[in-house]
Parts: sequence; structure tokens; C-alpha cells
Amino acid sequence: ERIPLTVFDYDRINRTIDIIYQKVGTTTYKLDQKKENEYILDVVGPLGKETELLGYKKAIVVSGGVGIAIAYPVAKKLKKLSASVDFIAGFRNKDLIILEDDIKNVSDKFDITTDDGSNGKKGFVTNVLEEKLSKNSDFDVVIAIGPLPMMKAVCNITKKFNIKTIVSMTAIIIDG
Repeated sequence: ERIPLTVFDYDRINRTIDIIYQKVGTTTYKLDQKKENEYILDVVGPLGKETELLGYKKAIVVSGGVGIAIAYPVAKKLKKLSASVDFIAGFRNKDLIILEDDIKNVSDKFDITTDDGSNGKKGFVTNVLEEKLSKNSDFDVVIAIGPLPMMKAVCNITKKFNIKTIVSMTAIIIDG
């Protein structure tokens, strides 16, 4: 069965990729039974177009849920390009938080929100984004990766501040 998997990191020398997945169906449950050093027979990808990140000096990366796994390499690349990176990540609750230490290592400021307030600020990433931009709108770009309604809400906010915004079209690539 072909399923979408998120490539979180890679090692060109050892020819390995690190993937993140959520157990939601038969295939991901079977994948979860794999042991270390076992492999998947075929992998197709990556699909889509790489996010163009050259030239940005000050960025905000916004992720929702498992979108953080796709947002991490974006933030990592921005840092490698010497950009300042603020990262805002939202989750339903504290039990679903992933990659917290990894994100801290590639961001200058890291805010977590949870819908229920069980970790970080209670509410949505858009609340933190709007508050941040109201205080300081000199960011070059906002990059949003997550559920479509979240990305649309991010765009509605950044439009008010006239800040370039890039969103992930992964759902269209996979489902299209």
C-alpha cells in the first residue's frame, strides 16, 4: 500500500532517512512493528518542490500537529542559512507534543500552544502569531505547515501585516 510518510531527517552518507508517522491504519501499525535496521522495500519521493529559503533574515515557522515534522527541516535550513527563526507549534494536548528538543535546537524563540492548555499557552498558534506580529512585524516571511484551516488562518493574519507567507501544499500533493 502506498502511504504518505514524513521525512524528518536524512543521512546521505549512510543512505538513511528518518520518518515520522502516526499509527492510524493497517500499514502504519505494521510499520510500527519494524525493528531497528529493518527496512522498507520501496520509497518514492520526496514529492513536491523544495521550499525556497534563500535571502530570509528573520522568519516565523508555524506548525500544527504532525506538521511539525515537516516544519523542522525548514527551520533547520533557515538556521543553517543564518536566519533568525521564531517557531510556533500547536498541539491538541501535551501527550501529542513531539520534537520539542529538536525544535529548540534550530530556533531562537520557541512557543508551544495546546488546545486544552496542558502545555505551553492555551489556545491556537494563530493567537501567538498575531500577538507576536502586533509587537514586531519586521519578519521577512512566515512559513505555515499543518492543517488547511490553520494555514488559512495564518494567511489571514499575515495579510494584515503585509508579510510574505508560504504554506505547505502537502495534502494536495499526496491526495491529488
